[in-house]
Amino acid sequence: MIGRIKPGRKVNLSIRTKEPEYKLGTRAVDRYGRSWRYMHGVNK
Repeated sequence: MIGRIKPGRKVNLSIRTKEPEYKLGTRAVDRYGRSWRYMHGVNK
C-alpha cells in the first residue's frame, strides 16, 4: 500500500522495511515538502 509516492524525487523503497532509503529520521520529505510519514499516516 506504499506505492503512492509521486514521481519526481528518487525515493528508493527498501524491500524489507518499505521505507524510503533516503529518509533521515523523521526529516524525510517529498518534493512537496511533506514528510513520507505524514503522507502515509504514520505520525497522524
